[in-house]
Amino acid sequence: MSILHLQYSASVPNSVHTLITAMKNLQSTLTRWSTSRASPDAVSDAYMQFGAGFNAAVYAFQGCGIDTTDLHQIPARLRAVLESCLGEDASPAALEYYQPLIRQHLYELLQGLKAKQGYAGW
Repeated sequence: MSILHLQYSASVPNSVHTLITAMKNLQSTLTRWSTSRASPDAVSDAYMQFGAGFNAAVYAFQGCGIDTTDLHQIPARLRAVLESCLGEDASPAALEYYQPLIRQHLYELLQGLKAKQGYAGW
């Protein structure tokens, strides 16, 4: 195992943790948006943090030789749902309508990452 592979291996758990934190932040920002305590720009910023966390995790997995192309479409699908949600007036009902799709995409990502970690023996 090369030094570079070890460095990426060490970064996988950290990058996944950062991504999960960003996912939780996105969900809490959406909840605040639904009660007019956060702006659509705040949700957009939270999504950007999610995207950065996703990219870091993908980079770490790829550095270990683990293919992640099956996960690459998830952020775009999530973004489309978020754009539709934010196109509505902020309300708990609007979030409740879109929340199942948002959760489905996040769950799919978590399951995919969990499976990828299994390939590397974590």
